[in-house]
This record gives sequence, C-alpha cells and structure tokens, in this order.
Amino acid sequence: VLRRFGYGPEPGDLAAILTLGEKEWLTKRLRDSFRSPDERTLLTYLRASYPDRGNNSHIQKRVAEQLIRTDNPVLMRLVMGVENHFSTWMQKVGAGSKWDEHLRFCSLGASPFPDLLAASATSRAMLYYLDQHRSFRGQLNENYAREIMELHTLGVGGGYSQGDVTQLAGLLTGWTVADEADPLRPGHTL
Repeated sequence: VLRRFGYGPEPGDLAAILTLGEKEWLTKRLRDSFRSPDERTLLTYLRASYPDRGNNSHIQKRVAEQLIRTDNPVLMRLVMGVENHFSTWMQKVGAGSKWDEHLRFCSLGASPFPDLLAASATSRAMLYYLDQHRSFRGQLNENYAREIMELHTLGVGGGYSQGDVTQLAGLLTGWTVADEADPLRPGHTL
C-alpha cells in the first residue's frame, strides 16, 4: 500500500496502517489537505527558493521539490494524476498560469470530479492552452468542448455528435480571461 500510494514505507505511516487498517488510512490521507502548517511552510519555502513565477525552470523545480518534501505523498500523487488528466503545456500557457493551475488542484485535493472539471474549465492555463480565450459570439472555438467530451468525460466513442460539440462550444463561449491577464502578452510581468 505504501509503495503503491505513497513513496514507500515510512515508520509513521506503517504504524497508522497497522492501527487504522489500509482502507481507513488511505481514506484519511485522501481527505487531508495541503493546508496544514507544514504544507503552507513548504509552499512559502518553495516560492522563496524559486522566486521567478515566470520562469519555467523555477516552476518545474517548485513542483518537483514539493513532490519530494510533501507530508502527504498519497494526496500529492493523486493531484499529479489529476493534473496529468487535465494537462496543459507550460511552453504555451506560461509558467505563472501553470503554477496557479497546480495550486488550484492542490487546494481541491481529492474533490469530486465535477469540481476538478470546473477548476480545469476556468483555469487560465486551460483557457489559453486550447485557445478558449479566443471564443466569442459568432466565433466558436470547439477545441475545449471536444476536449471535455473526448478526454475528460465521455471518451472518443462516447456517443456524442458534432452537434453536441458545437452546442457545448456555444455554452463555453465567453469563458475567457482579460487581456491584462494574458501571460504571453509582450511586456507582461507576473
């Protein structure tokens, strides 16, 4: 259990599993949050160690070190899996947007799937990654609507039609960010 869901046997976790049982221990670790004083201190340390939120390397190092130092590897592995499912590309969306998205998923932890989908749908990183910020009345962008149906919910053979994609794209039209928040705008500083 500790190798599968954590980073291997830790004496405290092993004792907790033996005391609580595997299922109860795992449930407890997934219900915990990253809001503990130790985790908040870790995030403060990471921001101080890698201060440039516009630097891809700094963001990658923050996340890698958070993975190593977290007090809850079970929840961190789940968060990384969620981020992989709702993946965006830092080269396109900017390091600051990617960090904000990471923090949002950390704050949600093991939330219900609709909450995670809503976080992704309103993430500045996702809005830029799939060009949703360019979708306006009369100019539908179907990228994110198709992503929601194909990758995030129903699957490629999920029984939806092109008309369903177009209707969802219409519902998402206007979900955007202000130009002032554009992390890729020349001269923009985060």
